[in-house]
Amino acid sequence: MSHDLRTPLTSILGYLKIMDVQGLSGEDRAGLETVRRKAESLSRLVEQFYEYSRITAEEYEPEIKKMDLGRLLRETLADSWREIEESGIGLSVEIPEMPVMVWGDMNAAERILRNLIQNGCRYASSVLEVSLTEEERETVLVFENDVKEFTEEDIRMIFRRFYVKDASRNSRGTGLGLAVARTLAEKIGGSMIAELPEKERIRFIVRFRRCVQ
Repeated sequence: MSHDLRTPLTSILGYLKIMDVQGLSGEDRAGLETVRRKAESLSRLVEQFYEYSRITAEEYEPEIKKMDLGRLLRETLADSWREIEESGIGLSVEIPEMPVMVWGDMNAAERILRNLIQNGCRYASSVLEVSLTEEERETVLVFENDVKEFTEEDIRMIFRRFYVKDASRNSRGTGLGLAVARTLAEKIGGSMIAELPEKERIRFIVRFRRCVQ
């Protein structure tokens, strides 16, 4: 179903982009912009639902290889710099200078990182802190940010499909990003949890299987 919806949505967005808005009245232009935003929101929802359906299918098998998680994290943060900057939040990063080798699938790991970055940009009040540390058997990735009005109930619900904290204020969110990230972490032999370490702070902890050289 998701696949069938993608083609007409792509066509709709394409026509909206090429429309001559200069010939429209101010009211009509505002209405067209509303249609465009809603179509883009629906397109994001369909894409994420398609992705979630694909990775939760029994036939989905990630390609597990040795990979440098430290390098991937640096590159993904660099690629996401504009999004981070536009969100208006500060970024604090601690990544070892040496390679951080783990067992994983490169595409799956990148999607986990991107979804966590997007979540931080969407919900952080002022700062997003990212760290990567190595333990004896695991490599631990932590995304932590300040956040307003999150509760233990939100934490219990946060990985459920379509759960969005205050959907009326966060229309960009589909409620699938974190569900996708945790599912991928588990598919590659790791884990992902969320916790409230203190008031108005949220922390996501992703554990990867460490690859000892």
